[in-house]
Amino acid sequence: MPRQRSSFGSVTRMGRDHYRLRWWADTPEGRKRLTEMFDGTRREAERRMAEIRVGTKERRCPTLGEIWEQHELPHLVKMRGEDRISERTLQAYTRRWEAVVAPRWADVPADMARPADIQEWLLTMTRSMGELSKAVLSLTYERAVMLGILDANPCARRYDLGPATRRPKVAYTPEQLDEAWEAVRGTVAEAPFLLMAHAGLRVGEACGMRTADVEPREGCAVLHVSAQLRQDGEVSERMKTAGSRRTAVIEEPWASRVLELAGGTYVNERQDGTPVPSRTVTDRWKRCVEAAGLPVAPMQCLRPSYQTNLHWQGVPIEQTSRLLGHTATKMTLENYDRPSDDQLVNVVLSRGVVVGT
Repeated sequence: MPRQRSSFGSVTRMGRDHYRLRWWADTPEGRKRLTEMFDGTRREAERRMAEIRVGTKERRCPTLGEIWEQHELPHLVKMRGEDRISERTLQAYTRRWEAVVAPRWADVPADMARPADIQEWLLTMTRSMGELSKAVLSLTYERAVMLGILDANPCARRYDLGPATRRPKVAYTPEQLDEAWEAVRGTVAEAPFLLMAHAGLRVGEACGMRTADVEPREGCAVLHVSAQLRQDGEVSERMKTAGSRRTAVIEEPWASRVLELAGGTYVNERQDGTPVPSRTVTDRWKRCVEAAGLPVAPMQCLRPSYQTNLHWQGVPIEQTSRLLGHTATKMTLENYDRPSDDQLVNVVLSRGVVVGT
């Protein structure tokens, strides 16, 4: 049926000279959407709506912060309890709201944000930060639409995002990894370094590796990767992908050192028996490689280093991909294979091909 809507409410024709009036108002039970059926002409129905508006003394539009705290966040927590979203997703949304979205938008009435303001805000961030920030703001606006506070979600428009940023595509050579081992030896970064550089584990997997999951064998140790340390300090068996729960292998001499360090519940733990936080590990890694004069790259680059060195020493990409926990070699080749010029030359020479003329 034809409907006339304003920021206050709506007048919907239900039949000849019969209308439904709907509006938002404060009640003793909170802010609710009320309905009244009205018989008369369209003009009389609109006049009645105007009377209701004056009589209710409509309060200001809720702020985005109120909508987030009272409606959207409880909804996300409920979804987490029903296992419809992961703990990681919930944390990503809540942290982004607190750190980036709330400082700009929490005190803004939901009906006052202009698309131009949203666009200006998004351009102050990198592409990846802007994508997640826009998603969180959009969730809040979508909740406002569902509550009948707004007619449309302004974040549904197409916006330009800031420049893309990428982690440096660095892969350490075997010689550089030996130097790095000496640099981190005896620190909280040593065990995670060995597990990442020589077994291909992620940072969280390396920091959350349990001693019971390290199986000594002749010439190596088998790692049963089945848990990871989350950013909140909890060890979770909810892995990043379906392939992340896997078997990994670390060879000698690194295997013996990992077993030597694994004296408690976790391979890398504090005196209170809890795992050393990932942030502590990565900060120490950065300081150690800087002091050693090595190329400084995020600790995450150790995983591509492991894959690249294995692959260019002759291990098929299908096998290195599986060791990393990837379900497709395309991901491995596009993001983890980073051969140096020397590795490219050596593989050609090893096949008896003459380089150059």
